[in-house]
Amino acid sequence: MEAMVKTKAEPNPLKEFVTKLNRKFKIFVVEDSDLYRELLKRFIQTIDRNFIFEENKNYSVSQFKTGEECIRNLHQNPDVVVLDYFLNGYNNDPNAMDGMETLRQIKHLSPKTHVIIITSQGNVSLASEFIKNGASDYISKEPGVREKLQHSVARLLSVITEDVSRIDDPA
Repeated sequence: MEAMVKTKAEPNPLKEFVTKLNRKFKIFVVEDSDLYRELLKRFIQTIDRNFIFEENKNYSVSQFKTGEECIRNLHQNPDVVVLDYFLNGYNNDPNAMDGMETLRQIKHLSPKTHVIIITSQGNVSLASEFIKNGASDYISKEPGVREKLQHSVARLLSVITEDVSRIDDPA
């Protein structure tokens, strides 16, 4: 019978810090398509099931169909908002807030909230405009969107934990 060799898991500073924080990250997904909104939520939930995104452990994902719904719920203080650019598909309202207006409102009301724009528009000047208005990232809905979104959310949560760490330990 072969002896089982236990290997020590590599330390994960983000996992350790999240555990130390003992808080839940709040992530909003704002997308007018029911199917794509659920898909984005699942992408986020499968970033790393081993620490941050275990079911009901250190995160919550809230979903909204419109920019207006998202703005009405900013009092929940989300850490990250994944925001679609075109948001009038839910009710075909030509006066509905689009992603740019929603981004501006989020940054006005909650300047520290990170916003990831996700859109079918691969336009460089549009991406530049979103970044100028405070978006943390811009992702096109194309092949590879899952990996890009997962990387972006993980990177932003890492930035958030570093910011909190500096507050807790200013040395």
